[in-house]
Amino acid sequence: MIIVRPYTNAVFTRSFEAHIIQTVPGMLRLWVTPVYSAIPKPGVTVTTNGAAIHIIAIGSTENDAQRAANDAAQRLCRVVLADYATIAEIAQAATTARRYSFFHDRLQDGIIRWFKR
Repeated sequence: MIIVRPYTNAVFTRSFEAHIIQTVPGMLRLWVTPVYSAIPKPGVTVTTNGAAIHIIAIGSTENDAQRAANDAAQRLCRVVLADYATIAEIAQAATTARRYSFFHDRLQDGIIRWFKR
């Protein structure tokens, strides 16, 4: 996971997600959530002041997947700086990995939303 501060609305768009997945090798999926600073800077109201970008990367083994996720986080920080002129930092490095499940990782959210209606 990386933190982008100050965030730009561009990181919340589908085009941002598509651009990053095409630009950063090994990245399978990402999602963006707003983050709030515990202690706002002087002159800043207590509002969204950043974005957390969560990364899912792939690899042939658990170690390869962890390495790919950490490499993707570093590359994503560079891309955000170069393409969006904002600073990003790695907030949490990958320390675990698991097998990819198409049902769990892609379909489950859509199925849950469908049944909530």
